[in-house]
Formats: sequence, C-alpha cells, structure tokens
Amino acid sequence: MEQKRNQIFIPTVAEFAGDIQTSLDIQKPLFDAGFKPGLMVVVRKGIFGVTNPDVVKKQYDNLSKIANQYGDSDVVVMLANLPLKDIDTLHNSGLAFDHIKAGIDFARALPIGNKRTLTFHLNSLVSESEFKSKTRTQWYEEFDKTIVPVLDRVSKAAGGVEVLIETVPTPEFGDDAKDNKETYNGTQRRELRNPFYVFGNNLIGSRIKQAGLGICTDLCHNRTIYRQALSGNKQGVLFPEDAEHIKIINNVGDRLVIDVLSSQLVHLNDGRGDYNHEGEHFEEGVALGQGDIPNLKQINAIIASTKKPFVFEINETDFANRPNTKASIDYVLKN
Repeated sequence: MEQKRNQIFIPTVAEFAGDIQTSLDIQKPLFDAGFKPGLMVVVRKGIFGVTNPDVVKKQYDNLSKIANQYGDSDVVVMLANLPLKDIDTLHNSGLAFDHIKAGIDFARALPIGNKRTLTFHLNSLVSESEFKSKTRTQWYEEFDKTIVPVLDRVSKAAGGVEVLIETVPTPEFGDDAKDNKETYNGTQRRELRNPFYVFGNNLIGSRIKQAGLGICTDLCHNRTIYRQALSGNKQGVLFPEDAEHIKIINNVGDRLVIDVLSSQLVHLNDGRGDYNHEGEHFEEGVALGQGDIPNLKQINAIIASTKKPFVFEINETDFANRPNTKASIDYVLKN
C-alpha cells in the first residue's frame, strides 16, 4: 500500500534480534492504514553503547537482517540518558560531546534507513538550591557560555544526521518514587532540577535551533511543565517568569499543540499524576487515552494533518507483547 500518512517509529533495542522483529510486527495495522513504518533504535549503557566495537557490531548485525524488509524508511536513534555523567552537557561537556559525536557516527553508519535522526537529553541537572541560586537571566548566560559551544560543535559534526534535543519533564526525575535513593552529584535524583527546559518557542529552544539543531517534543514531559505552572509553581521547579507566561494560555492541551507545531519530531504518549515534595510522583509514557492529557484527540489530528513524524514512546512491563504500545496504536487508528 502506498504510504499516504506520517512516518511512525517504534522503539527497539537492537542488541536483541527478537525485539527488532517484534517492533516491526506490531506496526502492521499502521502500515495497512497508510502509515510509513519505522524504528527508533534505543541505545543502552551510555557512551559504551555507541563506542564498544562488540556492542555496536551486534546492533548493526541484527539490523542488517531486516534491511530489505525496512526499505527506504527513515530511522531514529535515541542516545542513552543513563548514566547521567556520560552526557552531562553542563558539568562534563567534553565527555558529553564525545558521546553525542559517537552517537552521530553510530547513526550515520546504520545498515538501515534513509534519513537518520539522533535525539538526546542535555542532562544539565543541578540541585534545587543551585537552581534557585541564579535568576533565569543568569542561567541563560550560563547556557550561552557552557552549552551553546557544545551544540555548535555537534552541529558541525552532524554531517547529514538530523540532531534533536528532547524536551524534559520538571523535575526531570519527578517520576522517581521518594524511596528511590539514587543520586547524582550528591543530590537525590528526584530532586534534581534542569534550568534549561524547553517549551513552545522559549529562548532555550530558540537557541538550540540557532545552533542548527532541532527539538523533539515529548508530550508527557512538557505536560509536567504546564501542570506545575498552572498549579501555581508551588514546588518551585520553574522560573517564575515562565510560570507566569504559561498561564497566558492556561490549557495544557493547547500549549502542547504549540510544542508539536514547533518541533521536528514528537514522542506521542500520555501522562498522569504530579510531582511534589511530599513524595508524589508523575507517570511518563502512559498509553494514549489512559492518562490526563487533555485535547489528545486534537493533538493527534494536528500531528496527522501536518504529517509530523512521531514515536510511540510508551512504557511497558511486557516487552514481548507490548500491550500498552498496541493500545496506543489502536487509539491513533480510531481517532
């Protein structure tokens, strides 16, 4: 069937040949409906996943087996977010650049795919006290000083690979339960703050684009930004100026539409719950229609009408059968 609709991407861990085939097989209803199928190769183990010769070869070998089946579809690579130190553009910019550059090279040499896209998080995480110790203006000056040079180097190294910065939730690990004691730079992970969150066409997003890179909007991530702002920013995870600006359009769904239209790729998912200091946390990657994002049908319609490429980034507990991803596929096909 001739492809008349968006390209979609299903995540896969290419170290496992069976996982690749599962990610292709569940796309049949989408293909039959006119969507162009695709894979998002999820890299594990930090920089090791794109530099270790044995790990890289295993991924390439497994992907080579489906090259004829894959055809001329584009492909996305998502760099590992963990361990955080491997891609910390604020505190460890040298290693972060090496990691991103290795990811670009990994994507460029994939044995499948036409256009190649790479996505990653900035991982510019600080403690709550450090976040509050500077104004938004001061943090943006730090962004220009420390992170923009990394982005400029990445842009020059891209060489035909589209490179996108993924939007992040606030706080970035606000989905951790309070009893999760994992830390980074001496701070419990759920309490870390990112002063360089992206929404709509804010200044950080604009500077990323000025560097020649693009934005990957994750719906459930940006949802957390807007819910914090519209609840009065009581947890202090946003700059006050941003919280006030967001209130001008005081509907989460309407704001997400702006994000979708201003990005190059969308992680399509739902979300529910909220972070607070008392121990509550939000859920990411919820199956479509099973969370609390309003206007989801409208967002889906806009993605369809603009033929915006998107990823079903949905959390699973059963990776062999992918029930949550299948439910999300059904949601898109019915709406």
